[in-house]
Amino acid sequence: MDGLEDGIDPRVKLRFDHVLHPQEPSTWQRRNPGLWFQDFLAVKLSNVDLKIGLDAVTGLAELLEDEIQQMPLPVDISLDNINVHLSADDKVPPIPPIIACIDRLKLRRGLDGKIIVEPNLTPCMPPSLSTSQVSSSSTTEQRSSVVELKQENEQLRRRLIAMEKLNEENHQLRKLQEESQKLRSYLNSSQEEVFKLEEENRNLLKRIKEFKSEAMISEGR
Repeated sequence: MDGLEDGIDPRVKLRFDHVLHPQEPSTWQRRNPGLWFQDFLAVKLSNVDLKIGLDAVTGLAELLEDEIQQMPLPVDISLDNINVHLSADDKVPPIPPIIACIDRLKLRRGLDGKIIVEPNLTPCMPPSLSTSQVSSSSTTEQRSSVVELKQENEQLRRRLIAMEKLNEENHQLRKLQEESQKLRSYLNSSQEEVFKLEEENRNLLKRIKEFKSEAMISEGR
């Protein structure tokens, strides 16, 4: 009880559910009374150190062999941070102890008697933290996350503004490049026209000289 008053979770938790299913009186003699009930056992072990002798394990196996076979009891066992030390002190020579560390494990047995072993993915609350401490820690983490998100959003907004300005500058630069290409095209066309006119001018001057020469020859005759 001291652990519960101090806000520390107990290391062993057990819950046994015993549900009654009423049956029709006409079926009482034909049915097994065990079918009237539905039982379920939930066990949770946390932060437990077990020291067990190998003789005790052997005796447990014999006990299970002598057990009267009945309808399997559905069981749900959750293990969290369990250390098991198996030792045999009465052996000569002594056998080194076997140490098994179980971080998180879950065992389930249904009505069919099959035992299912699976990882326990449910996060376990550290026993040293109370509910108020966990709530305060969670609130602090949420506030920190909100501040970080605001800072990231502000940085993204600034980057977006810079990208928009850069995009506008690139758009203007593309316009200038297009205009420059048009001017170059016009200049090339003008130069070609000038070359053609100069060529025609030279041809005309040549023909004028030829006409003058022919005229002077005609006058001399």
